[in-house]
Amino acid sequence: MEYLNWVMDGLQAASMVIAGASAVAALTPSKRDDEVVGKIRGAVDKARKVADVLALNIFHAKRK
Repeated sequence: MEYLNWVMDGLQAASMVIAGASAVAALTPSKRDDEVVGKIRGAVDKARKVADVLALNIFHAKRK
């Protein structure tokens, strides 16, 4: 059970990082920070795909 708490804490931290980075990207005119936010979101999407496979959400059970 301790492992699940650690995973949930990690997901919450990742969500906060993405929210903060998105806010900074929206407030600044620079394209560089937009690229960084895009990379972060890409990493989160990959992690979500791994979580779907681990949860056996495959074939028709995937999000659309």
